[in-house]
Amino acid sequence: MILSKLTHQQTGNISEHLVKYKLLSWGYNPIFMDGFSAYDIFVDADVPVRVQVKGTARKATKERPCYQFNTVQSINKTLYKENQIDVFCFVSLEKERIFFDFCKKVRCRSVKAAMFTEEQEYASWLAVLDKLRKQ
Repeated sequence: MILSKLTHQQTGNISEHLVKYKLLSWGYNPIFMDGFSAYDIFVDADVPVRVQVKGTARKATKERPCYQFNTVQSINKTLYKENQIDVFCFVSLEKERIFFDFCKKVRCRSVKAAMFTEEQEYASWLAVLDKLRKQ
């Protein structure tokens, strides 16, 4: 399917499955949550990790070499509370790459396209795990 033709729901579903695939390939056991949870995926990585997935099918351009992600709850457009999720996983469907980062109290997050690399995927996951272990 052409990325520009995806609905928001399709973008979200594909993004969640890509995140689950990557986590499985790294040896973790991610669990999809139901629609009543504030987060999309739970991972027991010796510390519990509640992951909220945010994906985009838009392309980064030379003029704007970043991706924009809406970081509010899709149902009521409110910010996530720190006790609801632990991390965001941002997904570029254009690159088929992911990037983990902590929950910030902002409505929109811009992530440079250069952050979506194979090396950064796993490094960003290890960085959030390290910080969660120290909490």
